[in-house]
Amino acid sequence: MESALITKLGRNDPCHCGSGKKFKVCHGVSNAKFYQQWTIVGVSVLGLLWFFFYEPEPAITANSSSPNSL
Repeated sequence: MESALITKLGRNDPCHCGSGKKFKVCHGVSNAKFYQQWTIVGVSVLGLLWFFFYEPEPAITANSSSPNSL
């Protein structure tokens, strides 16, 4: 009985959950792909926030005259 628990499923074996799919399609997906997708989403959200809320400093002009002079 212990040997049945120790055996490792191959990528092309049927999944242990009984879905009928191959293990690699059902539960064999690596977590790296999952984290990569969330990293892309996070960076995109940060980029959009920066784009909408970034306020550049006003440009400094070389105009030395006062506003009331003609």
